[in-house]
Amino acid sequence: MRNAEVAQLLYDIADLLEMQGGDRFRPMAYRRAAREIEAMPEDIEKLWRQGGVPRLRQVQGVGEAIAAKVDQYLREGRVNALDELTKEIPRGLVEVMKLRGLGPKRASVLWRTLGITDVKDLKKAAEGRQIRRLKGFGEKTEQKILDAIKLHEEGQARTLLAVAFPIAEEIVAYLRDHAPIDKAAVAGSLRRMRETVGDIDVLVTSPDPPAAIRAFTGMPRVKEVVLAGETKATVIVEARIQADIRVLEPGSWGAGLQYFTGNKDHNIHLRSLAIARGWKLDEYGIFEGERKVAGDTEEGIYAAFGLPWIPPELREDGVDDLEAMVRAAVERGYEYVGISDHSPSLVVAKGLDAEALRMHRARIRALNKQLEGTITILTGTECDILDGGALDYPDEILRELDYTIVSVHSKFSLTEEEQTERVVTALRNPYANIFAHPTTRLLGSRDPIALDLEAVMDAAARSGTALEVNAYPNRMDLNGAYARMAKEKGCMLAIDTDSHAHGQLGNMRFGVGLARRGWLEPDQVVNCWQLDRVRGFFR
Repeated sequence: MRNAEVAQLLYDIADLLEMQGGDRFRPMAYRRAAREIEAMPEDIEKLWRQGGVPRLRQVQGVGEAIAAKVDQYLREGRVNALDELTKEIPRGLVEVMKLRGLGPKRASVLWRTLGITDVKDLKKAAEGRQIRRLKGFGEKTEQKILDAIKLHEEGQARTLLAVAFPIAEEIVAYLRDHAPIDKAAVAGSLRRMRETVGDIDVLVTSPDPPAAIRAFTGMPRVKEVVLAGETKATVIVEARIQADIRVLEPGSWGAGLQYFTGNKDHNIHLRSLAIARGWKLDEYGIFEGERKVAGDTEEGIYAAFGLPWIPPELREDGVDDLEAMVRAAVERGYEYVGISDHSPSLVVAKGLDAEALRMHRARIRALNKQLEGTITILTGTECDILDGGALDYPDEILRELDYTIVSVHSKFSLTEEEQTERVVTALRNPYANIFAHPTTRLLGSRDPIALDLEAVMDAAARSGTALEVNAYPNRMDLNGAYARMAKEKGCMLAIDTDSHAHGQLGNMRFGVGLARRGWLEPDQVVNCWQLDRVRGFFR
């Protein structure tokens, strides 16, 4: 999808129009259209291909003039009106006006009085103490500008994933069509699905590396060739994004893919494992002296260390990964901790498919062996309740886990009767151990769903499914009153921090507070029990 890219184009035009002065409504119109396109679930380019300008005009906020500009951009990668604006007003001023404490008026003053056309000029002027001399600025403002520039420099090289990803896909597709390519993949933070990326990294294998490089540097999207060597090249493409290519040897494909995917901490950890075995690990493979241990596949790299293949999205060592969560639980003196990633239907949370879940389970098994006697890790899932009460994983997958949390993450607008029947059906599944955040409310942003909680509690008591007291600050669900009602109906409960980062384990105190407000006692709270009793309850 190119929605974010097109929206950014319109935002840039709006900013330049505002700096130009005059009609104050035109910038507002461009920003409104940008917001609408940014929020669209459909691909703006797909709509355009279906019907050109008339189809674009069906988008809320997109009038004839804006539709024509989007049309030209999608056809040619440029917009005449933007080119004309940047002849009058340097485009670099758009970044200047976005700095904290600045805006169109101040950016215009800096340009017209000091000739500042970009952030680099602004930094030089501020360091040279030229800005403090201007009327309405002063020494404090100058220092604030330097502080804002520092923040800008720390984040300026990052591009939104939504902008970079479709460009990367097109690059890979172009290379496959126009070069002798055997294998091709994106790497780096893009492959790890970081919210922002520094650049686009593309890896390929080819029987003719120079031909692959020529195809890469000759792509229509390329605006500037920064470097072109025999096996690697760097270009600047549309949206001012840097893209790099490396041609790898086939026998080093897996090692190179792992190495250039990263992240840095993850790679350091793997290298430390290699050193402990007397091996060397680099982008060419794992070596024991002159003997190559692994390198042609990424799976082989991890297998050499006795590890399952780790999905790129999870390669964020030291940033709230599995080990970090477990370490935090150990530090709190926990006897056991449950790890339950989302099921595949919850795409926004990068839910695990069946194969990824099995690999995750294998990773936890390996970690349990390392930590035997310190803590026990229970492997679970937070499994979506689908239409009609079916679960997102089949029973043969769920029976492999220690426990299953079931939850509602979709179809919030069902009637009370429909929603209740859906949930009650799910609770009848013999593998449904805990029903998470039963009302689904988000404090301050989402009301509870229509649900007959008494009927759900009765069903949970019959099926032996615990109801969750979710301690996450914007959930607090069940609350104290409902927790007491559940207790009176004979339900078991489980206090869960819903942690996505190790620091969030501290939210347990809020869950305990809710449980106390519900007059709960340890015998009614599953995770107050010893591990053997917990295992028995889950079985």
